[in-house]
Amino acid sequence: MCPDIDDLIADQEEHEGKSTGTDEKAGPKKVAVGTVERFFDKINVVAILLSRDVKVGDMIEMEGDEGRFVMKISSMQINRNDVQKATEGDSVGIKTDRRVVAGSDVYIVS
Repeated sequence: MCPDIDDLIADQEEHEGKSTGTDEKAGPKKVAVGTVERFFDKINVVAILLSRDVKVGDMIEMEGDEGRFVMKISSMQINRNDVQKATEGDSVGIKTDRRVVAGSDVYIVS
């Protein structure tokens, strides 16, 4: 008997580490929201060019020196002004306690 195509796709995506959104065991859902432009190591701030909206309180995932990590956005600035929400095309500064790799993708984790 031939396996169902949906089962084959789910098996392949699970093997590749992708979530189909149908299996709660697969882990949290991630949506790309931007790219790290620069990391300012003296003040521990990451500059992110956004491709989607983000807000204070969102959980984001980034690439650090020791691998990917998740953090909550506790504050955010645009041009040194505090903001609660930022939109696609904005370049935001977010305080972090870890070094972040420039050029890496940033995801919202839910």
